Amino acid sequence: MNGAQGTISLNWKLGLPPTILSTQGTNIINPSEPLTLSVQTGPTNGPTTYQWRCNGTNIPTATAASVTLGLLSSGTVATYSVIVGNAFGVRTQEISRVIVRKPSLSPQSILINGHFRIWLPQDQSQNFELEGSPDLENWFWIESYPSPNNPNNFRDFSIDGPFNFFRAVPD
Repeated sequence: MNGAQGTISLNWKLGLPPTILSTQGTNIINPSEPLTLSVQTGPTNGPTTYQWRCNGTNIPTATAASVTLGLLSSGTVATYSVIVGNAFGVRTQEISRVIVRKPSLSPQSILINGHFRIWLPQDQSQNFELEGSPDLENWFWIESYPSPNNPNNFRDFSIDGPFNFFRAVPD
């Protein structure tokens, strides 16, 4: 420009964005289980940055090659991905679809004197709503369990009653 002369020194590094080696998967966990997700990358030039996301939203404190998820709520379904970057670009990879099981019951049933008896779990920490249905379409609340009004871990229902089907819905 305007006849300027001289030597120019240019420092140039060639490189590529990070390569993510991890593949996506599905993790099905219980509500009381923590889960650690991690990402593996190929060799990279310079420092590597990480940002974990849940359903497309950044998790503010999750900026390392792995993230430990705390206790997730029962019934949670979420997709976890990670953005990995270096001076030459970024890559995004879905790492896991996480499904948190809902608590389940293993009731036993028998027929006693014309009544259908359902034995409920003795674990009083499992709270649920007991519901009945005449047709598997319309469900009606019967009671909450455990119930302060009925400490027994069984319930009797008449086989001639309004309900043909029963279910326990976690509370």
